[in-house]
Amino acid sequence: MPGTTCRRCRRAGSSPSTALQLHAITQERDKLGGKFTYRNAKDQKITITTKALTAETATVGIRVGVFGDQTQSMLILDRIRARLK
Repeated sequence: MPGTTCRRCRRAGSSPSTALQLHAITQERDKLGGKFTYRNAKDQKITITTKALTAETATVGIRVGVFGDQTQSMLILDRIRARLK
């Protein structure tokens, strides 16, 4: 996400749990990125990863379930974007 530091992405990556009522399993973070694991009501594993590209940009990856769920991934990404604004 251009113009967004990894630190802000890590904070935003941990925010969907309350907004979407996800159960947090693990939260690992350092200055270069983070990995957040949740479970939803269907007991699907949701993994959100953040990784620093530069001092001012970072990437966010979202995986829902084993095969992925684009609809849920986009909903989570929209929550993260809203948190970054």
